[in-house]
Amino acid sequence: MDISMVKFAFNKVILLFLCCLQITHSQDFNKYHTERLTIADGLLDNTIRQIAQDSLGFIWMGHVGLQKYDGTGFIDYLHDPDDDRCIRSNSINEIFVDSKKRLWTSVNGGIDQYIYTMDHFKHYYYTDQKGDTIPYNVFSISEDTSGNLYAGLNFAEGDDILTLFYVKIYLLLYFNRY
Repeated sequence: MDISMVKFAFNKVILLFLCCLQITHSQDFNKYHTERLTIADGLLDNTIRQIAQDSLGFIWMGHVGLQKYDGTGFIDYLHDPDDDRCIRSNSINEIFVDSKKRLWTSVNGGIDQYIYTMDHFKHYYYTDQKGDTIPYNVFSISEDTSGNLYAGLNFAEGDDILTLFYVKIYLLLYFNRY
């Protein structure tokens, strides 16, 4: 058999394989429905920094405030300085659903937990040995395989590595009590 015949046959097999792959790929793509949502549809902003889906199927989005999307409309959760049960800040850094199906938000100023049954937020604070509240910013929330929560944070006054390590352990113990 001539080498040019082998190359020709090989090229045909590769071409056939690529055509089949393209057909299969396009069929899979058509299984998904996509929809574009904008400010005109109720978004607070056309830029979404964080997104998560909870155990009830709601889509939570955050950037300049927090929004819950049910597939047809939005519910806005915005900071109100006169309401201590609202979200602590409109600057959303992270939205996280843990293995216990709790929704957490990390914001400038701390961590909030959404209480589904009450439709409000519970705030978590860090206090020093004197009992004074120390402001801190939380940039990420994570969970290990044992269900322990971790927070990536820094204090408004600066980054003290030893204190950060202590606060992470403290927050870990504090969050897992609830």
